[in-house]
Amino acid sequence: MHAVVSVVDFNGKTYKLDGHTRSYLWSKKKLAPPASTLIVTVFKAETMDDVRRMYECCDNSGAVKNSADNMFSALNSLGYAPKNILKKSNAVFSVIKQMTPGKGGPSTTAFELVPEWFEDIIALDSISGLTNRRFPAGFVAAFLAFHRLQRQKSGGHPEKVIEFCTRYKDDDCQKVGALFCPVFATREIFESLRNDGESKISGHLHKFSKTSIRVINCFKKYLETGAEACYRDLPKDSYTQGGKFTMSDWVRDHCLFGKAVGQI
Repeated sequence: MHAVVSVVDFNGKTYKLDGHTRSYLWSKKKLAPPASTLIVTVFKAETMDDVRRMYECCDNSGAVKNSADNMFSALNSLGYAPKNILKKSNAVFSVIKQMTPGKGGPSTTAFELVPEWFEDIIALDSISGLTNRRFPAGFVAAFLAFHRLQRQKSGGHPEKVIEFCTRYKDDDCQKVGALFCPVFATREIFESLRNDGESKISGHLHKFSKTSIRVINCFKKYLETGAEACYRDLPKDSYTQGGKFTMSDWVRDHCLFGKAVGQI
């Protein structure tokens, strides 16, 4: 019944256990709200572990939970309601599962991973128009990893990573003669791989990592030159060494882990 939702009260705050997609569609006027009364079932929790267990039991009850459901649950438990990554939730969960050092097993949940990537996911969610075609998993991985590096780095520029992404989405790039800017280079990388599968994760982990590193190199160049047309050739993969290393290795070598961000 779409007129019934469940919430949990913990430590003076209320968190939705289900109805994440419905509330999003209601807010966007893409689904008619209940005609009369919305019935809300309120549970009480003693610990955050209780909240998480209730999510597992209640969210999408009666159906197999997918990555998107788990992503929404985990983000909501941290007090955040995603706006723009509705269609990218599966890709986001897949890439953070692949990139988090020491994680990624079949039993790893969004509740374990999302706190570590919370600020980076929010940054991605701040950008509208995240279509699957323009933002495949290889780009999402590069964005999250490089944004994490920049926000952890002294003197880093995470805002420039968002700026790059916005330019990329809007096709705000240039080619001058034989030279082209980092945003244009990123667009060309994915155009050349569109039918090759290298920007996907499943069955192509090393190729996916190679593509993400090439995009990270474009991010780096953008921090150095901005939108200037500076490339003559598309950037190469400078890290994976023919499949020896993956994005998980890059994140381990460049980013800090162990302190969960956004913990309640």
